[in-house]
Amino acid sequence: MIKDASSSSSSSSSLFQISAKTLEEAFAQTSYLSYETVKQSTQRASVFAREKALREREKRKEASERAKKELREEHARIEREIERRLERKKEEEKEEKKEESEEGFSDGNFCRHREKERDETKQKECEERSEHEKKDIVRLESEAARLKQKQTLLEVEFEIETKREAERSEREARLKEKERSRELEKLRKEVEVTKETLENEQLSHERFVQSMLGDATFWTSEVERRNEKREEDAESERKALLETLERTDAKATRLEEAKDALRKEMERRDARLKMNARIKERVSAQIVIARCFRTHRERKRESELLEKSASKKKKKKKKKQKGAATTTKAVKPR
Repeated sequence: MIKDASSSSSSSSSLFQISAKTLEEAFAQTSYLSYETVKQSTQRASVFAREKALREREKRKEASERAKKELREEHARIEREIERRLERKKEEEKEEKKEESEEGFSDGNFCRHREKERDETKQKECEERSEHEKKDIVRLESEAARLKQKQTLLEVEFEIETKREAERSEREARLKEKERSRELEKLRKEVEVTKETLENEQLSHERFVQSMLGDATFWTSEVERRNEKREEDAESERKALLETLERTDAKATRLEEAKDALRKEMERRDARLKMNARIKERVSAQIVIARCFRTHRERKRESELLEKSASKKKKKKKKKQKGAATTTKAVKPR
């Protein structure tokens, strides 16, 4: 029973705060939702109109860019044609000069009247060619002027379209602003109505909470008394826990000391084992060196004995040769 009463008192004290917060949140949520609905309804139409205008603007822009690209290609084609004709003319002049030089070298006694006729025919051909080229240049220049005029017309049309688009967007913006102001006025009225209803609910809730606070005062005092008793019990438990912690700390320190001693003993044992291993390696190396020295000394002794026996054999052989020589000397005078 006492636990239920304490929980009911704490819940009643916190209920007032929660209810006030919920009322404020509900008021803010309703105002925000109404504003969002109006905003979305206004934005949806504006988004569709904006997308349509953007698509039309992109189409016009693509058409103007396509026309400009065609004009640039036409200008480039005309320039290439003029350059090609000029190069052809230069090559023909070079070939004519080359032919004249070859003919002059091949036949020096060629008739003068033939040369004059050739010069006249060449001059006529050059004049005709120059007239044709002039006509072509005039035609190309007229085409370039026509294309340039077409480009200016397209640019003027594009500027007019941009101005119309700007005026249309301004009109749409004004209409949207009017609709938005109308919707905001409607939204403001709705917010005022919801605010009045929420204030009435808040007043009724405050009256209910005031009636609950009378019951909560008794249970708050009872809860405070129990909390004091609980704190005393917790203090005694804390002291007992501290004593146990001190004992465990002492045991832990002893355990750490034992671990340190064991670690040091293990380190000393490892050092002894390493020293014994080094001594064994040194002794085995000395044994190997002694064996090698012994085998070397035995081989040296054997080689010395072999050399001595070989020298003795040589001496005996020399003595025999000397004896044979003396006997031959003694036999010859007879």
